[in-house]
Amino acid sequence: PDKSDGGGAMVSLPGAAGRPPVILLGDDTLISNGTILDSDNAAIALHLFGQTDHLIWYVPSLADVAPSESSSRSIAPEWFGPGVAVATSAVVFLCLWRGRRLGRLVTEPLPVIVRAVETTASRGRMYRKSHDRTRALAVLQLATRRRLTAYLGLSASSAVSSVAAAAAAVSGRSYHDVLALLSSTAVRDDSSLLELANNLIALEKEVRRR
Repeated sequence: PDKSDGGGAMVSLPGAAGRPPVILLGDDTLISNGTILDSDNAAIALHLFGQTDHLIWYVPSLADVAPSESSSRSIAPEWFGPGVAVATSAVVFLCLWRGRRLGRLVTEPLPVIVRAVETTASRGRMYRKSHDRTRALAVLQLATRRRLTAYLGLSASSAVSSVAAAAAAVSGRSYHDVLALLSSTAVRDDSSLLELANNLIALEKEVRRR
């Protein structure tokens, strides 16, 4: 029957041979604080729990499990222990195999030693062969700016204008001339590139002398 009409909420089974009487309560809301005063809920609760002077209220929890039953051996599957042993043995064997294979570290000299000046000269010949004067000038200007930044005690991230202003103040040159020398990209021929390179060298010498 439907609970909404008051039927089927509680079933009482009388005792029999070898079995005590059993009462089944199918709706726990009958004995909750919010509904205990509704209808005959209070009478049902007294009938269920007030038949004797001694009442045991049992709420199951994890603490009821015996320590021997909650051990890792009972939780883990049977193959867990052998699996861990096999995996450990495999890792140890792999370490021994790789360690024996690699052996000791040895040093090996480089087959060729290339001097820095040779690298610079090679790059210069490449720029000359490709007639890339603008790129060659940009490389020279960048190197000069880096050295001037170190000489003048400026930050490595300083702008070109800041480097030009500091270099002009130390060398006595015009700020606009120094800025054009450090950032200009106008180069017509090899003679102009050579002249700009000499001017960059002269600017560095002037800054270092001061």
